Amino acid sequence: LGPIAIDVVQRARSDAAGPSLYRTARGLKRIFEGSVEMVRGGVDETAGGAQVVACPVAASLRNVGIGAQGAIRRAGGSELEAAIASVSTPLAENSATLVPGGQ
Repeated sequence: LGPIAIDVVQRARSDAAGPSLYRTARGLKRIFEGSVEMVRGGVDETAGGAQVVACPVAASLRNVGIGAQGAIRRAGGSELEAAIASVSTPLAENSATLVPGGQ
């Protein structure tokens, strides 16, 4: 399962320990194996046809133009920027917001 799975479970369920921690991590692994695909390369080159692309951002949604955020926002174009502009900021910690993907 790896240390990342354990870390995710501990953040989501701080009371999980021992067998409960392991079962929860194993369950998360099964969920994500069937529904998440990791692809090597830049999102601007490989996201064609993707239903969802995760974009890490600061709570202010400020576009710093570098890394994954910069690549996603460049690829999404003005339609994505308009959708992002309509989101209330600052975002809550550890939150997720869905917006249309743009181009």
